[in-house]
Amino acid sequence: MSSLAGAFGHGLRETRLTALLGYLIALEPDHFAPLFGFSGKTRTVHLEYRHDKGRSDIRVITDKGDGVIEAKVGSEDPAQQSRKYGGSWKVLLAKNIPSRSGQSGTDRDVTWKDVAQRTRPLTMSHKPGTRFVSRDLITCLEQHNMVPRRQPVEVYAREVNEEITHNLFLKARLYGCDYKASSRLPEALYFAPHFGMQLARRVPNVFSGISHVAKIEDIEIVTTVRLKSPVNIADSACQMVPEGVDARRTPVKAGFSRRA
Repeated sequence: MSSLAGAFGHGLRETRLTALLGYLIALEPDHFAPLFGFSGKTRTVHLEYRHDKGRSDIRVITDKGDGVIEAKVGSEDPAQQSRKYGGSWKVLLAKNIPSRSGQSGTDRDVTWKDVAQRTRPLTMSHKPGTRFVSRDLITCLEQHNMVPRRQPVEVYAREVNEEITHNLFLKARLYGCDYKASSRLPEALYFAPHFGMQLARRVPNVFSGISHVAKIEDIEIVTTVRLKSPVNIADSACQMVPEGVDARRTPVKAGFSRRA
């Protein structure tokens, strides 16, 4: 068994997907609030919650009310079943949004593709639980063709024109960049810096172009970065590589810097 979803079997069932989604909502309620229309501070998340007329897939209780997420993986419209349950709001989750009439103003249509797009940034979370469950949910959705598979990214290439970036890469095996939720850096296997002309003019024995391809060993999101001096941080980083070790033949640790 290589995934959390695999613990529930290998076929596609609504209960498996909603279990992953419900657990992820419980871990990161504020992240999903804009997508599902949550209002207030989340208090509890229930899976397979029993009502008088059946069981809803996910029930979210906040200090402003409670809502139901009713999900379907096939062509069935979740709206019909959701009418059995009460709630301050309802989310109708399906692969495609069906055309219907008489929809309540408290109902919100959401697709599994919307869920995947909202979930992908969490695959880079610094929280191990969130990172594991979000990756598992994305993998499960892709394996069962609920969302399109993204083409794999093998090499992540970026322009490098700053000496500190050059030194951190060659001598400390580090690369940092501004955080972007849409970046595909976490999916890449290798990092290739393209040294620019500005850098080549300032640094001896550096030529413009791509001359290194390093395997990405790890990725981390750093909330804040404080640099006293670019020169000092570069010098101290250089000490991380033992003498006699060729940094060009060793893995690189890539990371994002999330600006406050």
